[in-house]
Amino acid sequence: MIEAYVHIAFQGMKSRKVRSWLTLLGIVIGIASVTALISLGQGVDAALQEQFEIIGGDKLIILPGSGEGIAGFISSTTTASKLTEKDLDLIERTPGIKSTFFYILGSGTLLHKGEAYGGWVMGIPSDERSELLTQTQGYEPEFGRLFKESDRYGVLVGYDLWATDMVFSKPIRLRDTITINNQAFRVVGLMSKVGNPQDDRTALIPEDAAREMFNKPDQYDGIFAQVSPGIVPAQMVEILKEKLRDLRDVKEGEEDFVIETSENLIKQVGAIIAIVQAVFIGVGGISLVVGGVGIMNTMYTSVLERTREIGIMKAVGAKNNQILFVFLIESGLYGLVGGLIGGLSGIEISKLFELAIRASGSFEIFKVNFSPLLLLGVLTFSFFVGVISGVLPAKQAAELQPVDALRYE
Repeated sequence: MIEAYVHIAFQGMKSRKVRSWLTLLGIVIGIASVTALISLGQGVDAALQEQFEIIGGDKLIILPGSGEGIAGFISSTTTASKLTEKDLDLIERTPGIKSTFFYILGSGTLLHKGEAYGGWVMGIPSDERSELLTQTQGYEPEFGRLFKESDRYGVLVGYDLWATDMVFSKPIRLRDTITINNQAFRVVGLMSKVGNPQDDRTALIPEDAAREMFNKPDQYDGIFAQVSPGIVPAQMVEILKEKLRDLRDVKEGEEDFVIETSENLIKQVGAIIAIVQAVFIGVGGISLVVGGVGIMNTMYTSVLERTREIGIMKAVGAKNNQILFVFLIESGLYGLVGGLIGGLSGIEISKLFELAIRASGSFEIFKVNFSPLLLLGVLTFSFFVGVISGVLPAKQAAELQPVDALRYE
C-alpha cells in the first residue's frame, strides 16, 4: 500500500517537472546553507580542539591589557601596559607553577639571497624553558635543534620560510645566514609545520637578540605558565591575579593584565563561533520557511488540478485518510528530495570552502568535520518540513465531496 502511495506521489511530481524543480529550489537552498554551515562550524571546533590538545589544559596565558577572555586578548595588541621581569619572577615563584615560557614579539624584514620578506619575529628563551615552546605553540625542529645559550645570533625558521616557495624562491638550509633588520643570523633549526601562516612564517631568535632588536630591555609580550600536576588551572588564575594586582598596585576590576586558562580561551572562541553559526543557520532557516510555503502553494495547485481525479478515487472507494495520505506523501517527498539534493550540495560547498581556506594558507589545520548523522538529520528535518507544509492542502483534498469533485472543470 505504501508503495502505491509513493508511486502516485512520484507520478504527480513527474507530471509537473518545471514546477516541481522550482518548488524544490527553496528547500535545496535552505538545507544546503544549513548543512554547509554546520559542517564548517564542526570543522572549526575540531581545529580548535586540536590546538587545545597541542597547548594542553595545564597552561595559563598571561598578556598585558585589560578585559576578560577574547576582549582582553584583543586589547593586548594595542595596550600601553607591559609585562616585566618582576611579573615573570613573581609567577615563577608562585607555588603550583611548574614552569614558564615567555616571548618577545616584533616585526622584521628578513633577507635571504637577495629576496626580502616582512613578517613576525619572536624572541624566546635560550635555556631549558624553550622546550615549553613545543607544548604551547606546536613548534619543534624538523631539522636542526632549538637554541643553546651560546646561540646569541641563531635563528629558527618557520616551515613556510624554508620548506615552500611561498616566501623565498631559494630554499633556506641549515647553517645559512639570513639578515633580520640588518642583523645577520645563522640558521640552527628548521621548524616543522604548525598549520597556520602566522606561526609557519615566523622567525624565532634568542631573547637577548630580540631585546636589542626591538628595544625591549625589560618587557615581555606574553608569558605561558604550566601548573603543577594536581593543581586546578582556574584556581591558579585567581591566585596569580591577586598577586599581580598587589605587585602592579591595581585594584580588582582595573587590571592592566589578562590571565586565562587555555581551556577557557578556546571555549570562548568556540562560543563566539557557535553564535555566528546560529545566526547564519537562522538565515538558512528563513529559506526553509520560504521553501515550505512554496511546497504548500504547489500542493494547493495540485489539489485544484487533480480535483476530478480525487473525485474518481473517492467514487471507487478511496477513503478520506487515504486521499490525505497520498498528498502528505507527495509533499513529504518534495521535502525529502530537496533535503537530499541540498544536503549533498551543502557537503560539497563546505569541502570547496575547506580547499579554498587550505590553499590560501590562512588556516591549514582546518578540515570540514562531516558526520553521516548530519545528513540523516537534515533529511528527516526536510521531510517533516514538507509534510507539515502539505497538511492543509491534503486536508482540503480529503474533504472534497465526490459529486462536487466529479463536476469540477
